[in-house]
Amino acid sequence: MLFQAYHGVAATQHQMNFNKWSAQGYRMISLSVYGDSGNPLYAAVWVQRAGPAWAAIHGVDATGYQDFFSKSSKQGYYPVLVSATGESNDAVFASVFEQGDPGPMPVTPPVSNRAGSSGTLARAFPKEAETLRLPTAS
Repeated sequence: MLFQAYHGVAATQHQMNFNKWSAQGYRMISLSVYGDSGNPLYAAVWVQRAGPAWAAIHGVDATGYQDFFSKSSKQGYYPVLVSATGESNDAVFASVFEQGDPGPMPVTPPVSNRAGSSGTLARAFPKEAETLRLPTAS
């Protein structure tokens, strides 16, 4: 299986990599945004293989991610990779969505922010939790 990988690249280079590798039939199997939210860095692993229709977004704040999520889920897409960096009030998101039915999600992983509060993904993103049928935690 052919693959491509990189890390420590700025958003502009990540977009150029996206344009190049997606045009050649590669798909992301790993995606990370990290570092300072004012100047985030990206890492990704791509493999050349077939799969369902997909879409990706990067460099957006929580509102931008929510908008993309809402639009994509209405078109039958669901997130398969999600990454974020920064404080909760200025986080930067990157995500990959695939078309299809993900079925119910079996767990609700914990989410915490640097301010010390913690919760679950279902509480952090209630609209997404409802769409993905995540179990809610009290």
